[in-house]
Amino acid sequence: MSGGSAVTEGSSASFTISASPAPTGSLSVSYTVSQSGSFVAAGQIGLKSRSVSGATSTFTIPTLGDSADEPSGSVTVTLNAGTGYTVGSQGSASVTVRDDDGGTPPVVVNPPPPPPVVVNPPPPPPPPPTPSVPAGPGPSTPSDPVPTTPQVTAELRINARLIEDGRVEFALQARGPGDASWGERLLPQRRFFPVGVEAGRWLASSPLTIDGTEWRINARRLADGRVEFALQARAPGDAAWGERLLPQRRFFPAGTEEGRWLSSSPLDVPGADPPPPPDPPPPDPPPSPDVAAVPEFRITARLLDDGRVEFALQARAPGDAAWGERVSPQRRYLPAGTEAGRWLSSSALTVDGREWRINARRVEDGRLEFALQARAPGDAVWGERVLPQRRFFPAEPPPGAWLASSPLVARE
Repeated sequence: MSGGSAVTEGSSASFTISASPAPTGSLSVSYTVSQSGSFVAAGQIGLKSRSVSGATSTFTIPTLGDSADEPSGSVTVTLNAGTGYTVGSQGSASVTVRDDDGGTPPVVVNPPPPPPVVVNPPPPPPPPPTPSVPAGPGPSTPSDPVPTTPQVTAELRINARLIEDGRVEFALQARGPGDASWGERLLPQRRFFPVGVEAGRWLASSPLTIDGTEWRINARRLADGRVEFALQARAPGDAAWGERLLPQRRFFPAGTEEGRWLSSSPLDVPGADPPPPPDPPPPDPPPSPDVAAVPEFRITARLLDDGRVEFALQARAPGDAAWGERVSPQRRYLPAGTEAGRWLSSSALTVDGREWRINARRVEDGRLEFALQARAPGDAVWGERVLPQRRFFPAEPPPGAWLASSPLVARE
């Protein structure tokens, strides 16, 4: 048994089994893979076997590349006794795996709200003389003046608790601008997350109507037993639901005591438009040159011959039909064999004065899920992951073909 040269994380470690004399037919050899550190996916560890039909048989074990600063480690293959062969004196071999990451990344605790990235919003209305923030559901009275400054926002949060039969019950709470306390729990008619749902599958509650806008809670079970929550909105008259809004604190832990309500972190909801003035408004002025254009972004990805997935970013200016050139981050490859559920990030790209990075993770069914994060100039932390409507890279795509997500619209 022999091992190849040391490798850098994200590359494959090479091992060779030697047989003397060479078997006359196909011989099944048993071996065990172990590691020092966390460079090999869980599916590659443990008892394995392979067919040996010559004097030597060489194989590789992929390692994971990530952005975490960690000590270098190793991958070890140990031959096990079996039928038709005897393990010689050199029964195991190790290959060193070097970490290629720099300093420890900052640990982010309770980061600020995400930058105002809007996924698939409706077309913006013509801007008034003084630009204002787009408004949404919220209280208003006929005496409200026409606003000329950004409006305040209301907040929503998701509640969840474990009940006796193992299901998870969820509810919604709202809080008005300036309020210190939350309102009563609003219980959807369909609000129980069943036991035994397959990991990664999103389920939705029945809708709740708050100030004319419909809301529904989404939930899915993760591979580690936790339940992840999200929120979706639908405007009056719309048939389709909007993108999932993910609170910063949105995971319901496994093993929580029965009956105890836990809450997500709050999500901001735009305040309501005031009623129109009694007199007809003056004609809309031409757009102000100070109003920034709203670019679109999309994530592209393709499968490489070695099993890795390469991803890039494309931008498109307002009104353009064609997408720009692919912009490739320096760190842009998702290694083959990455464990399910683990988010990995590309290096940052700067577009129009803002930093962007692509996130990717492998889900249980073998597909890859992509997301996008933004960071404003001077900020140390990244915003929430923004999920395109079409964001899954299939488990068996045609090699070399670029596939694209649905577009994301970013507001300044």
